[in-house]
Amino acid sequence: MNDESYFSNELESRLKSKRLAPILFVIDTSAAMMGEPIAALNEGMSLLIEKMVASEEDFFAYNDIGVGILSFSSSAKWRTYGLEMLDDFSWSDLYAEGLSNFGEALKELNNKLLRRELFNHVGGCRIPTIFFILEGSPSDEYKNTLQKLRNNRWFQVSQKICVDYNFADNQMVNSLIENDGVVLNAKTPVELKETIENEFFKHLKQWTIGPKKHRDDVESDSTTDEFSLEDGRRFSGFEDTDFFEDTDFC
Repeated sequence: MNDESYFSNELESRLKSKRLAPILFVIDTSAAMMGEPIAALNEGMSLLIEKMVASEEDFFAYNDIGVGILSFSSSAKWRTYGLEMLDDFSWSDLYAEGLSNFGEALKELNNKLLRRELFNHVGGCRIPTIFFILEGSPSDEYKNTLQKLRNNRWFQVSQKICVDYNFADNQMVNSLIENDGVVLNAKTPVELKETIENEFFKHLKQWTIGPKKHRDDVESDSTTDEFSLEDGRRFSGFEDTDFFEDTDFC
């Protein structure tokens, strides 16, 4: 084997040995976030990304971290093209304006939570982590769209963390997170910045790093179609290939 073939095979082996770890941010950039709140959000996100890049935790060293940014105001817009790898990602400041059409954000999130859209990776995919940053009450009707999102199995198994800034709508937050997520409260721009920078990072490590005996942070029993996550939640109707082959949960 010549040197070129050796290094090519070595690179392919390393790529296959890594899993994709998706980290998605869904961020309210409506007019209610204008001024100090959006400035605090941008600073917190920039510092959070820097911490993630500099982290020496095994999770960051041995996985391909994919970052997705979805902002919403009068409409919802992906700020990233698919998932961007953490090593190549840099934070671009967001601007606040318009309404808070949360239903539009949920619809766009549901459309992308598919293997062919975000999670197709040669080494397989870990359970996604979804960070929500929400403020106030939504301007649109979101409940029907949220129900459709709940039927998305990528969403069902995802780890959900929500920053409730300045008393976001309790019904909205609770129905989004339900009993399997984390809600972090921030009442001031300073608290918002510190929560994003520090608390998100703590929960990211807590929720996604698991014992090595767990494949893709999911235990599977070859005699059943049920999967259990490390926090005790169980899901049925999954095939083993859902986590490794080019098929979609929904």
